[in-house]
Amino acid sequence: KAENLDLSFQAGTCPGLGVMVNSDGTGPPRRTKPEGETLRKVKQKLSFSEAERAPSELSNSSWSEMSVWVIGTNYSLSPLTPAIEQRLILQYLTPLGEYQELLPIFMQMGSRELMMYYIDLKRTNDVLLTFEALKHLASLLLHNKFAAEFVAHGGVQKLLEIPRPSMAATGVSMCLYYLSYNQDAMERVCMHPHKVLADVVNYTLWLMECSHASGCCHATMFFSICFTFRAVLELFDNQDGLRRLVNLISTLEILNLEDQGALLSDDEIFASRQTGKHTCMALRKYFEVHLAIKVEQVKQSLQRTEGGLPIHPTPPYKAFSYPREQVVEMMEYLIMFGPSQMYWEPAEVFLKLSCVQLLLQLISIACSWKTYYARNDTVRYALDILSILTVVPKIQLQLAEPVDVLDEAGSTVSTVGMSIVLGVAEGEFFTHDADIQKSALLIIINCVCGPETRISSIGKYVSGTPRRRTPMSQVYQPHGRGGSGEPTLAKMWNVVQSNNGIKVLLSLLSVKMPITDADQIRALACKALVGLSRSTSVRQIISKLPLFSSGQIQQLMKEPILQDKRSEHVRFCKFAAELIERVSGKPLLMGSDVSLARLQKADVVAQSRISFPEKELLVLIRNHLISKGLQETATALTREADLPMTAASHSSSFLPAATAQPPATSSPVTLPRTPRIPARLSTSSMCPHPPSRSQLPPQLSSPAPAATGSPLIGRISFVRERQSPCNGKRSSRVLRQKSDHGAYSQSPAIRKQLERHVPSPPTLDSIMTEYLREQHARCKNPVAICPPFSLFTPHQCPEPKQRRQAPTNCTSRLTRRAAFPKYGGVDGGCFDRHLIFGRFRPISVFREANEDESGFTCCAFSARERFLMLGTCTGQLKLYNVFSGQEEASYNCHNSAITHLEPSR
Repeated sequence: KAENLDLSFQAGTCPGLGVMVNSDGTGPPRRTKPEGETLRKVKQKLSFSEAERAPSELSNSSWSEMSVWVIGTNYSLSPLTPAIEQRLILQYLTPLGEYQELLPIFMQMGSRELMMYYIDLKRTNDVLLTFEALKHLASLLLHNKFAAEFVAHGGVQKLLEIPRPSMAATGVSMCLYYLSYNQDAMERVCMHPHKVLADVVNYTLWLMECSHASGCCHATMFFSICFTFRAVLELFDNQDGLRRLVNLISTLEILNLEDQGALLSDDEIFASRQTGKHTCMALRKYFEVHLAIKVEQVKQSLQRTEGGLPIHPTPPYKAFSYPREQVVEMMEYLIMFGPSQMYWEPAEVFLKLSCVQLLLQLISIACSWKTYYARNDTVRYALDILSILTVVPKIQLQLAEPVDVLDEAGSTVSTVGMSIVLGVAEGEFFTHDADIQKSALLIIINCVCGPETRISSIGKYVSGTPRRRTPMSQVYQPHGRGGSGEPTLAKMWNVVQSNNGIKVLLSLLSVKMPITDADQIRALACKALVGLSRSTSVRQIISKLPLFSSGQIQQLMKEPILQDKRSEHVRFCKFAAELIERVSGKPLLMGSDVSLARLQKADVVAQSRISFPEKELLVLIRNHLISKGLQETATALTREADLPMTAASHSSSFLPAATAQPPATSSPVTLPRTPRIPARLSTSSMCPHPPSRSQLPPQLSSPAPAATGSPLIGRISFVRERQSPCNGKRSSRVLRQKSDHGAYSQSPAIRKQLERHVPSPPTLDSIMTEYLREQHARCKNPVAICPPFSLFTPHQCPEPKQRRQAPTNCTSRLTRRAAFPKYGGVDGGCFDRHLIFGRFRPISVFREANEDESGFTCCAFSARERFLMLGTCTGQLKLYNVFSGQEEASYNCHNSAITHLEPSR
């Protein structure tokens, strides 16, 4: 359990053993042997506040006196002392503190003031009691109100007074981590005096380096959240934080290629893998924020150069985070507009510490962690870090260097870093994990898709200050060219080509699983091929392949894999068209069956906003319930949703609920129906697990049988796709597999990260939206802004008017006759006839003789059009003379309303 784990704290020990990187970063990393616990380490001085540091350092206390302040000595439950009793009460209250319903009670009982007393170790004189109080305090810090009051009343300063090393310091790490989840409270912390915030960062860095494993975990995750605050980021860099964070990975014994931690227990292996995951997560956030700062500096320099308005930076106490799509956009911007010899200090420090090879080794070794639940997340975080860093040409060249990894037999071999990235992108280690494939493809794109000439007038940035402008003759220079070396871009083309990159990227063009991300993977792979095709040798190879010689790529451009991903398919078609033009040397429209007009049409459909009346959908549900015999449910739905008892006369021929007839007795008239939508919305699980029955989208039945005569409601059906066979057997690496369940009992905030995201089944709204989008896609000239669709009437976008089209306004049409004889334009005569008929058509009114009776419901002309047959709600059929308007005959045909009339010829 977590309590047992925390009680195993040993003072003065660091969890990491092995490679340690010096602060100067010089020389290769040196691996050290583990050293035993010595009495000197155990008796290291406590880190009190400045006011009490001198008396502590002058004291020659023995370990028996200091242990009360470090790990505690009172563990006996019999006899039950007041301190033990209070610890047990706090252990009981800790899980209750997370409940929102109990927060008012805690606030009313003065829990904050009580916790401020308990976390003062000088007043409790019991580190175990203070530790339990800190765990309870952490559970309360999940609530915004409590966290705000805790920060406002000097709670952060109280936490910093807790000495280290001690068990209580481990509890401080938990409090800081829970506090970081509250953005408002962290903003208040960042607005504290500079010394207080600097002490917070310094304390957390110490926890990350020298505390217990759980304290290191919480400290690392604290930074992964708080890097979004620029004030914390600057203090982290000023205190050499990047080197200290990287040391968490470099000292992992499981990354030792000689034994891979063969002497470690299962719990130690699990803890080491958790450390690798959390460190990569923090490094990703660190470089994302630095990327945003660098892009801001480049934009400010361009604004100054072009005389634009300056860009105001975000205040340092405000958090700023970016979604993954925006991070990708910032990477593309920096690659396109960044200088050729760009100086980016975090990347330079990372390169100086030889961490690119370290991440590649971690990716390669993590691929063999078959039993570790977060294996995919760890690899994805590491790939995201490399994708951000590869905006710098120096980092790109590191992927062309050899890296020591383990082969399938467990032996150490040397391979090129790019081959590891290509293997992950191909899906060799992670079957159907789209996020990992997309991260790996972004690295390849950054390496091969950079501009061949870069702007070099921006120069090196230090604190956002650009160099002086250079003459226009020196504005552009080849991409990453050194003194006499090969250009970086050309070298990366050769590296990708020599490591089977062309085959990998071409195979990804035909990928179909996972179906929700296949279109985006194809677009990214095609973009990488476009950048790679600028190499003459690559173009020659690609042009001979069947994908281009046999026109297979044109077939891929016709339809998206998933209809919901039309926007991604449009991007794929754009890159594919550019690739065809590069390979063939001629425009796409020459000899190609895919036109740009088709791509533009698909783009318009993808951007269209689909909406429909909710009541029409409820009417369909009501009629479906009636068809299944659920009369009471349909009646309740009609009453609660205020639905009409009968559908609108212009859109449906539904019978009343009491007279619903099965399809066999409906009208024999056969009317057209809207076609079905493709059965592409069903998703299948990944191999080797078959999809469960509850996870498959249910088939949507047809509407009510009474509505089967309507020409306006189509049947929507979904067919479950057959599960694709798994890949062939792959030889696994000969490694000692260990159980990764471990003996940890994580806190609720950490347990949330262990939950896997299960794809949710499609909703009814999404099914109907896709059905209407299919109708919109069939329009000859679709428009992006459409009125609300109808589920009862087929959708049709208005046809565009010709330049010589006659105006619908009669006055305008008469005026244009001078320029466009003889009717004022195309279809002018038709519009004139419509106008004449609308103004002068004969109109007859037929009324019943007895106006108290119910009105007419339907009508039809007789066979020779001499009589007008009218049906009434009472079931009578009446014949009126068309010429005189008099009633000629009346027949009682039905006990209920007559809804349809048709003469027999």
